[in-house]
Amino acid sequence: MNQIESEFVLNHLCIPSTLQGVGKTTLIARVLENLRTSYPNLKIQGFFTREIRQKGERVGFEVVTLDGRTDPLASVNNSRWPTVGRYRVDVASFESLALPELQVRLASSPISQ
Repeated sequence: MNQIESEFVLNHLCIPSTLQGVGKTTLIARVLENLRTSYPNLKIQGFFTREIRQKGERVGFEVVTLDGRTDPLASVNNSRWPTVGRYRVDVASFESLALPELQVRLASSPISQ
């Protein structure tokens, strides 16, 4: 991979948005799999959210970093977090796990090596 391709990949944010259940998380997983296969030395960072379901009903979300760490993000079952729509949001979890993933880590980028 040359420097221009590396910069393109590292400096772009991908946020697919559409109706629920159409495959956004599946799309992200497949793109990541293809990137990791095509560019095994590429450092990828970021996160996505995944549904939490109980008895077939969505009851919340978790945040998943691209290196596999997870934390709760939102739930219908937690009364101590702030409300957004029908969900209660774990702001502290989001700030400690997801937000740092949005910051470019130049030390880990192939460009700085």
